[in-house]
Amino acid sequence: MIGFQDNFSASPSPPPCPTRKLTEKIFAPGGYLSKALALEERIPQTQMATATAGAMENDQPLLFEAGTGCGKSLAYLIPGIIQAVSQKRPCIISTHTISLQEQILNKDIPLCRSLFENIPELEPFAGFRATLFVGKGNYLCTTRLVKAINEKTDLFGGTDQQMLENLAMWSQETSTGLIQDFPPPAPSWELWSSVNADSSVCNSRNCAPETCPYQAARRQLKKADVIILNHSLLFALLNAQGSLGRTRGVLFPHDFLILDEAHTVPATATENFGISLSSFGLDRLLKRLYNNKNRKGLLARIGRKKEIEVVEETRQLVTTFFQDIEQRYLRQGPVRRIASPGWNEPILQPSLRTLIQILGGHLEKIDDGPAKDELNDQKKRLENVISALNETHSLAREDHVHWVEKSGKRQTIITIRAAPIDVAPYLKEALFERKTSVLLTSATLAPVQDIGPFAKMVGADQAATGQVPSPFPYKKNCRAFVVRDMAVPALKTLPQYRRDLADYIRFFIDRVPGGSLVLFTSYNDLREVSQFLRKPLEESGRVLLEQTGTLGRAQLAQRFREIGNAVLFGTDSFWTGIDIPGPALSQVIVTRLPFENPSHPIVEAKMEWIREHGGNPFQEYTLPQALIKFRQGIGRLIRKHSDYGRLVLLDSRILRKPYGRLFLDALPDCPQEIIDHNNREFTVPVLET
Repeated sequence: MIGFQDNFSASPSPPPCPTRKLTEKIFAPGGYLSKALALEERIPQTQMATATAGAMENDQPLLFEAGTGCGKSLAYLIPGIIQAVSQKRPCIISTHTISLQEQILNKDIPLCRSLFENIPELEPFAGFRATLFVGKGNYLCTTRLVKAINEKTDLFGGTDQQMLENLAMWSQETSTGLIQDFPPPAPSWELWSSVNADSSVCNSRNCAPETCPYQAARRQLKKADVIILNHSLLFALLNAQGSLGRTRGVLFPHDFLILDEAHTVPATATENFGISLSSFGLDRLLKRLYNNKNRKGLLARIGRKKEIEVVEETRQLVTTFFQDIEQRYLRQGPVRRIASPGWNEPILQPSLRTLIQILGGHLEKIDDGPAKDELNDQKKRLENVISALNETHSLAREDHVHWVEKSGKRQTIITIRAAPIDVAPYLKEALFERKTSVLLTSATLAPVQDIGPFAKMVGADQAATGQVPSPFPYKKNCRAFVVRDMAVPALKTLPQYRRDLADYIRFFIDRVPGGSLVLFTSYNDLREVSQFLRKPLEESGRVLLEQTGTLGRAQLAQRFREIGNAVLFGTDSFWTGIDIPGPALSQVIVTRLPFENPSHPIVEAKMEWIREHGGNPFQEYTLPQALIKFRQGIGRLIRKHSDYGRLVLLDSRILRKPYGRLFLDALPDCPQEIIDHNNREFTVPVLET
């Protein structure tokens, strides 16, 4: 982990800040943006850019909702770059999705550079430096690679030895050293974890930037004006490093921060501000010390027989420990909340402490260098495991919810989890008490009109807010249909509900020449409905893509784009972050309103906490969350001015329940029609291109 405060600094006494003044010139009617890039004026974009520049100049937080198509990335990038270069302060940009990172790096940043290069007053900013910041585990470390090659008989065998040679050759030609750039097939996890930079071995003492990809990336990071990363890495780093003390800044001293796709911040922060300890991860950690299957590991050469036996005994105890958790808590379902201390048997700590002592003994005998650093890393990881076990056993953090869950394709990975019930205090301390500008922006921060609920959720109650609408022509290019006779089913009516759902989905698909995205809230519904529709869709020449197969989210989206008239069944992750302009996505069908599962431990604990503090859980948490996700889902449809299409809502609660009006109000300003099963053929025309 990078020691940011020690390794990054900003120049003192910067010159007067020109950010707001220049931003106004750039985005004004007939201003620099239209002159240099021939971009048409967008009033919402100008409003956002001006507000952003003011917040940056004054080191103030800002929450800004900008509807799809406003051009919000340029609205924060241009003032952000000016602020960073003129004040010699790094601008940190965090996103939720890789696709937005790629857009910023490959499209928006070149546009900004072209703007600065073509306007004499802006030329001082044209040489700004931007870099992508990813986790250490993604980089190759050449020092660890050399060490692994020298010790391959102790650590690896078989195909891994050939892969080591492939990695060695690749290290001579790669410009990034990133695992995603390594040609397939990828190395095994065991091998990659032994040669990547996620180790104290990879430091400036052992590794030189001229030869080590990670150290080269660190050098670029120190020089960068704009640093781009994702939310998960941002909050993992904040959780690991804690506060920067009195120094202004979030990640680096004197930095300022922009979080795009900020509607995902509460969930991502909750995920990363907690504890996660899995059977899979702990077994991997012990195998790194010694794996009896191939007799490889760090202790293979230096460990005595009794020490290796301790590793094997601990691995067996780990298996017993997690099997006991599964038998006691997860026989009835994949997730179970833990509410009482002392809920498991603390059988692992003694063996783990013995292993720590064993590693400590070897550390005293080894000279300083990579081998010692490697052992010390494993010792620290074991110490962290004991700390996590003790905290979760005693439920030490009273403001956290604790639970266990099983996951993986075969549901064989058991994980102990803990997360903050209310993440707002953590975000307030980490982001909004840093004496620096922090911008949170998204197309959907407000459930409908008011950003207040979101601001409260992220600990930004006192922050300034702004909202501008989408400029897209929804009245002309979009039409919404609400089905009156599709009720949410009871358990006994579920089979009939799914048949009716399949019938409706097929009906609407047949009336759109382009592609349809069907959004589910349940994998079970998705699987059952796909069984009804797969064959008839194939017979009509339509390809059905499902989020249940071997293809990942990005691969499914790419195939959907390429086919042009496919049908994509998606669940949670397809409600947000999918950008497919053009007729390949001509229709979005929402099967149910996206209320969170109230029985999940995090949701259950949040609702209890709100109730205990005199609030209304449904009004203050459940409904706002569902509205934001709903707005995200229907926002997949129109992605550019020339897009057209149809929104179909198959959940009749939108018409029957008092809260339904809020979902109708969340729809774009377009014609709406209510239809019934019996007369639908007469009210829904075929959508023409």
